[in-house]
Amino acid sequence: MSVINRAIVLILVYSFFPVSASTVWSQEQTPDLQRGIAELRQENFEEAIDSLSRAFEAEPASSQPAYYLGMSYKNLQNYREAKRYFLIAVDRTPKIREIYLELAEVSYQLGELDEAMDILKKAESENVRPGQTAYVKGLVLLAMNRNLDAVESFKKAGASGPELVQAADYQMGLSYLNEGQLDEAEARFNDVISRDPNSDMAVFARNYLDKIPAKKREQIPFRYYLGLHFQYDDNVVLRPDDESAAINISGEEDFLEVVTAGLEFFPKVKGRAGFEGHYSFYYSRHHDLESYDVHNHSVVLVPNYRINNNSKASLALGYGYMLVDDDKYLTTGSISPTYTLLINKSHTMQTYFSYQRKEFLGSPVNSDEDRDADEYSLNFNWVYFFAQDVGSLISFKEKFDLSTFSQNKGYFNFHYRISKEDTDGTNWDNVGSKLTLTTLVPLHEKVKLSVSGDADYRNFKNAHTVYNDERRDISYGLSALLFYRFTKYADVQFLYAYRSYDSNISLYDYERNLFSIGVELRY
Repeated sequence: MSVINRAIVLILVYSFFPVSASTVWSQEQTPDLQRGIAELRQENFEEAIDSLSRAFEAEPASSQPAYYLGMSYKNLQNYREAKRYFLIAVDRTPKIREIYLELAEVSYQLGELDEAMDILKKAESENVRPGQTAYVKGLVLLAMNRNLDAVESFKKAGASGPELVQAADYQMGLSYLNEGQLDEAEARFNDVISRDPNSDMAVFARNYLDKIPAKKREQIPFRYYLGLHFQYDDNVVLRPDDESAAINISGEEDFLEVVTAGLEFFPKVKGRAGFEGHYSFYYSRHHDLESYDVHNHSVVLVPNYRINNNSKASLALGYGYMLVDDDKYLTTGSISPTYTLLINKSHTMQTYFSYQRKEFLGSPVNSDEDRDADEYSLNFNWVYFFAQDVGSLISFKEKFDLSTFSQNKGYFNFHYRISKEDTDGTNWDNVGSKLTLTTLVPLHEKVKLSVSGDADYRNFKNAHTVYNDERRDISYGLSALLFYRFTKYADVQFLYAYRSYDSNISLYDYERNLFSIGVELRY
């Protein structure tokens, strides 16, 4: 149960289930029992427990001390002790009809939902406070995710009398919200506010109303983005640091424009199965080094299955097609079975295996330089969320996407990858491991900073046919990306990226700096 909804439940419990029982017995009451009831009515719960405990010991056959002890513990939110005494009172005399409703309510608070439903059936058969019984039944059904059944119970509760109408409307709003019926939820929350604008429930209802427009947008199955970036790259051609290896290589720096675009598809699917589709486009145009212009398309299809509310399995199927200088350069195909676990409100873990086939479409210089490859990798990903209450992310009923910046959230991401690349050419066979650390920090409501660093180690299996040495590479990267959201759907982005590539073969040594400023639109 969410913190907000639990607070509302407690408000309602004390509003509609008062500490002083309405049941009146003709049985004579002992001084300790009378004193305990009086303390209970005055909300002196600890003192009430002292007196009622003495009455409980003195009257082992009476239901009254046990019942009032249960009420005292319930008001102290010690639901386990409350339930223990209510169960004792059930088996004693005189018979207390209201006790079934109290038992159902504490069972609900303890999360014992099936037991609460069984007790509520007894309360219904005994016609115990029909409106309040219907209300508690609605709470239990809502906790069981039987949202539309909960709505019917809350309607009965609201029809029983004016004291339950606002509370029932509020809970119906939550039920419709869980079911994705946002217009109905919006109407119910507005009813809550109109009935008593200054009430606590009206405050909570306004909180949910503020979130509904974003949820309506989430129900749209398509997402779009379009970006335009202006960049400066000081080493487009990857000129080696070693001057002897860089003979006849000059003019390596250039300005360029980059266009990015994408379409994401998240169809609404009932049940545990789901599906996602992603298309992305990338185009770079250099001012001077036009032969390095890149034109790339990629498609990823992701069928998935929700194992429970906190975990899912998915299978990502990818295809990529790249042109360089308008010539066909590379095609890729990949498959990645993935398991994702939302551990709690702050931690998410993901592990996946990936296979990718690379086909370079141009002719290599010789067969030893043929980079067509089968690549295998095993990946582990862990995310720690901070800077917000991320309770809304702890369920796969909603889309989970780290690239969504509509909420004030931050995270730290640890990613580790080991890989093996079997190439057709002997010079490129390698095994590698890569560690990437990324953090996103909200600096302001509209400003966020992402910093990322990585280290990539690669050992090549064969002696290089030209340099007669087994190649070993270490690559380090660092980037900082600043987002400024100037409208609801648009960011200005400032990027700096650095890459250092160290190899025991000097031809592959280089450093590179990239500076970028751009605008990205998302809807």
